[in-house]
Amino acid sequence: MKMAQSSTGRWYASKQDVIEWLNSRMIYFDDSHKERINVIYARVSSHDQKKNGGLDRQIGRLALAASEKGDFKVFSDTDSGLNTSHKGLSRMLDWIEQDQVKTVFITHKDRLSRFGFEFIERLCKEHGTDIVILESREDKNAQEELAEDLMSLIASFSGRIHGLRSSRRKELALQAENMIEGKGGFDHEKSQTSQSTISKGNPLST
Repeated sequence: MKMAQSSTGRWYASKQDVIEWLNSRMIYFDDSHKERINVIYARVSSHDQKKNGGLDRQIGRLALAASEKGDFKVFSDTDSGLNTSHKGLSRMLDWIEQDQVKTVFITHKDRLSRFGFEFIERLCKEHGTDIVILESREDKNAQEELAEDLMSLIASFSGRIHGLRSSRRKELALQAENMIEGKGGFDHEKSQTSQSTISKGNPLST
C-alpha cells in the first residue's frame, strides 16, 4: 500500500489506496451502492383504536402509496405519541442508521413522534432517507388522540405532585413523633418549608 508523509511527520494512506489494498486481499465489500428499501410506519394510541381497525386502515393507506414505489416493509406501534420508546419505531430507526431505508411513508407527522418529529427528520436527512407525509392536515381522530395524550400527561404530573405532597406530610408526622418521644428536636425551618409547599394550591391544608 502506498504511504505518504505529512508536513508534521505523520504517515497516511489515501482512501482509494486503502480500498485497492483491501480489494487485493478479497476483504473489502463496497456497500455504498446497495439497494435500499421503502418502509411504512403506522401508529395508533390505544388498543381500542387497534381493535376498531384504525391501525389496519392506516397501514392500508400507506401500503397503497408505498406500493407504487416497489416493495416495502411495515413497522407499526400501538402506544401514545408521548412515549418515545416504541418498539416498531426503534427498529425502523435502526434500519435508517444502517443506511437501509430509502423512503419512510407516514400519514401524519405525529405518527412518528408527537413532539420530536424534527429530530427524526434530521436523522433521516443525515442517512439519505426521505419522509413522505400523505396528509398535511390532521383528521378528527388525530385531534382526539392529541387530546387524550395531553390528558394522560396532565394525569401523570398530577400523580407525581400528589405523591410529593404525601411524602412531605409523612416527613412532618415523623418529625412530630420523634419530638414527642424525645428522639430529636423538631426542625422548625424545614417544617415551614414543607408546610408552605403543601399549602400552595391546596385550600384544605389551611
